[in-house]
Amino acid sequence: MFDAHAREDVDAAIARCFYAHGISFNVVKGPQFQEMIYAINNAPKGYVPPKYERLRTSLLDKERSQIDNKLGALRNELPTYGVSIISDGWSNVKNQSLINIMVVSGGKAMFVIGYDCFE
Repeated sequence: MFDAHAREDVDAAIARCFYAHGISFNVVKGPQFQEMIYAINNAPKGYVPPKYERLRTSLLDKERSQIDNKLGALRNELPTYGVSIISDGWSNVKNQSLINIMVVSGGKAMFVIGYDCFE
């Protein structure tokens, strides 16, 4: 049965973590946030999250490898589909300009480089 009070406690704990660590509220809009919540909800009883050292080493290396594999597949498609170079610029909350350069091919985008124009 759904317990509204328990939900409030969980929501407050999540919010407190965001506030205490300056995590962007936009994080909750990303699919990775929903994927994380789903994984936690379905984790075995007694699940303990990874510690600092594991997050910054083996898990980061594994994620980087997975991303490199996905980007490698996109790079292999560039000769087939061609490529468009696009830029996206905006200002942050301090009104400082930022620009991202990306390539798009076959309906998929790949980040190339970002520039902080305020430095």
